[in-house]
Amino acid sequence: MLREYRLTNFKAFGETVTIPIRPLTLIFGANSSGKSSIFQSLLLLKQTLKEAKNSATVLLPKGSLVDLGTYRDFVHRHEIKRDFGFGARFDLERADSLPELVQKIVESASVTKAGLTVQFSSDEEGYAATPRNVDLAVGDQKQAVISYLSHRPYLYQLASEKFIALVDKNLALVKEISALSEIDKDKEANDIKTKMGEVATKMDEVQKQSHKQHEIAKQYSGEEVTIKPESEFWHHWWSCTKSYIREKLDYEEVWLYRTKEGEENTDDKRDFFEKLENYQFEEAVRDLRNALLDSTADYWNFLPEGHDVPHVGGPFQVPYFYSLYPKDEYIDGLDISPFTLHVCSTFRRLFEDLVYLGPLRRHPERHYEFSGDTTEYVGQSGEYLPSILFEDQELVEQANSDLERLGVKYRLKLDKLQYEDVSPSNIFSLRLVHTDTGIAASLRDVGFGISQVLPIVVQSRLSKKKTLLIEQPEIHLHPAHQAELGDMFIRSALGEQKNTLLLETHSENLILRILRRIRETNDNELPEGFPPIRPEDVAILYVQPGENGAQVIEIPVTEDGDFARPWPQGFFEESVKELF
Repeated sequence: MLREYRLTNFKAFGETVTIPIRPLTLIFGANSSGKSSIFQSLLLLKQTLKEAKNSATVLLPKGSLVDLGTYRDFVHRHEIKRDFGFGARFDLERADSLPELVQKIVESASVTKAGLTVQFSSDEEGYAATPRNVDLAVGDQKQAVISYLSHRPYLYQLASEKFIALVDKNLALVKEISALSEIDKDKEANDIKTKMGEVATKMDEVQKQSHKQHEIAKQYSGEEVTIKPESEFWHHWWSCTKSYIREKLDYEEVWLYRTKEGEENTDDKRDFFEKLENYQFEEAVRDLRNALLDSTADYWNFLPEGHDVPHVGGPFQVPYFYSLYPKDEYIDGLDISPFTLHVCSTFRRLFEDLVYLGPLRRHPERHYEFSGDTTEYVGQSGEYLPSILFEDQELVEQANSDLERLGVKYRLKLDKLQYEDVSPSNIFSLRLVHTDTGIAASLRDVGFGISQVLPIVVQSRLSKKKTLLIEQPEIHLHPAHQAELGDMFIRSALGEQKNTLLLETHSENLILRILRRIRETNDNELPEGFPPIRPEDVAILYVQPGENGAQVIEIPVTEDGDFARPWPQGFFEESVKELF
């Protein structure tokens, strides 16, 4: 589950804003305040991870989910000197496939949540984004435990051109030196001395140029991975690695590498263990930093996909073998890339599971043709809804149950076109049958509100443990039906589905129904069949303009189902009977 999201220099947002995320997150605000920018940034990340055809594509601002133009178009105030960034904190999946040592470290540090903060800058033209760094954090801490700097030379075209120019100049100098070295033996001694002086001068210039090359290479491709040893995580890494190494090697059939069987194996182990016991945290951090200094970070889009750690030796890199098995074994406590991969893969799956429904759903048609393609996503405008219902009669009945709870006096019916002499075709229609009169009508001929809410009803049923972004779910609905939507969202978030819902809305009735259920939960008056809901399950956010960009203000909720602070600018200041 996504727990927190941060945004910097994206469209309406300038300074970093923090967006708390709960099972039910409702986002309010005036028009053009920046509410939609939150959704658009999330869709930008999902679109990049899902649709980019090339791993070198850092951000994909134009795709099927959102069209943001170029970096210049979506960066705050269109100022390309600004760095765009986002941060996310989320539940970390359990990964039994992690290496045993990494798993021990994760369990020792009680790591159940992780966080990523990614910063981007613009290329010189302001068209594309280039990655600056990725910070990885654990638990509830925002402080990074490890940072990845991008190691993609082609992203630093200017630096590359300077480097190549220096190399070419260096090669030219070497050729000159070679020519000067071919001294004719018949030349006078003074001439030879002069030529040799020129050679020495050229050699000094070569050395200076080589030094410049080294500095440029170090600036743009050195220290790709750095750690923050002040984090408590590294103390767990240190203690777990020491005990793990001792546990693995403390067997008679295990020999250190190059130790011959039966020859002073015990003494070698004793010496090694003594060294391991005296191996202090500061020494381990030094060795880790030295290893990471020469490592290379690999990226896929904007996420690090691990890094190669050279063997630098030391007690945390132990080659050994079993006498019972011919293959060598190796303990590498300096390689923490499996943990990085695990965090990044969790983040990637989290955004793959993100579902978006836009503010306007598609107008219904009289007839549909089932193509055979199935999905669990109704589409951002509900375009896949008919095909989903065609194959799942049980889902149709569940949708009817939800429509009844919403107070809609229609039942959905799917009619398949059937010919006299052949089996049913793949042509069908969606019809609504009035529950009182029994009269059926095309979905196209009934009030527009039902066609707008139906994709939301079905997606809330289809999704399980997913993140749903829904814009204006209440559009074209009667206020009473808007209130009933609140109950449907509570069931989707806190019932069996366990979804995370982010709702961009203007509906006062929706939030008041949720507040009512919080109060009823606290007073033990919740109607039967409703999952309990508490203040910590809900985040109510208000977006408003500020001097340095849009601001996100959280409106806390009390156990009595009331707002713990006034709404900004008098928003929702009128009392409604459901508050009492």
